[in-house]
Amino acid sequence: MNIGQFAFQRQVENLYVDHNAWLRTLLRRKLGNALDAADLAHDVYLQLMRKGQLPPTGESRRHLTQIANGLVIDLYRRRQIESAYLQALALLPEPCAPDEETRALAIEADEGRQLLIEHNRDALGVPGLQLIRGTAPHALNGLEAPDAIFIGGGVTRDGVLDTCWQHLRPGGRLVANAVTLQSEMTLMAWREQHGGELTRIHVAQAQPLGDFDTWRQALPITLLEVIKPL
Repeated sequence: MNIGQFAFQRQVENLYVDHNAWLRTLLRRKLGNALDAADLAHDVYLQLMRKGQLPPTGESRRHLTQIANGLVIDLYRRRQIESAYLQALALLPEPCAPDEETRALAIEADEGRQLLIEHNRDALGVPGLQLIRGTAPHALNGLEAPDAIFIGGGVTRDGVLDTCWQHLRPGGRLVANAVTLQSEMTLMAWREQHGGELTRIHVAQAQPLGDFDTWRQALPITLLEVIKPL
């Protein structure tokens, strides 16, 4: 660690000491429980460290609130996706439902997101999740053919969908999401060739608007689910 990195780390530590109790209280009011608030407060400082940029003087709490609001929206969005996925699993025939011995691999190239994956793995009690530091689709090479693949982003990148489809076992399930028009068009074109079901998820959070409250929409997520023929 060089002098600049050390100084930056100390400044982040000072922000933590000065504002963490306030930030956790803010998040607890938004989320309704202390455990999620503590996790997201931790993620706020991880994101600060990943970006390597401190808030302007005198605007620390405004800046921290901005990051926290984005993480809260991401949390609600993720839970909505998880809920929709669990509902879909509940409709599967019993032999197709995953059992306790099912393994999960996560491929991620970004160092900051790798830290978040490891934090969430440990915090949410999924010790069997194996993190592979690499870039899809190349990181799939040499891995055992999976029964299911989830693509959380990057479907417009050349080769991602095709390579994942080739590696997937016959009868396996591919799920990919999109938040941009370009990635949504890619999923729609893929559906024309391979079939599958499209689902769109909308999440809104109540936020103040003057003396009233209104719904603030998060970006809608489009999900494509495809079963590879046997």
